[in-house]
Amino acid sequence: MAQKTIGIREGVYQRLRALKGEDESFSDLIDRLVEGDKPADELLKFRGAWRSHGVDAESLKEELRRDRQRFEARV
Repeated sequence: MAQKTIGIREGVYQRLRALKGEDESFSDLIDRLVEGDKPADELLKFRGAWRSHGVDAESLKEELRRDRQRFEARV
């Protein structure tokens, strides 16, 4: 099997090391992290979900704005 050497910053190495299982190689960890759908693809699955529940985007934005104002008034 061919091997490649890559350079990563110390902080990235520490984060990867913390994620790595005890009996897992770094190659296995990286493979696990990159397999499957990308996060953006996961989010796209929900596109249009609000519409199907009868909530339009403008009403939702207005409700979020009011909630944010109530929250900021308490802080």
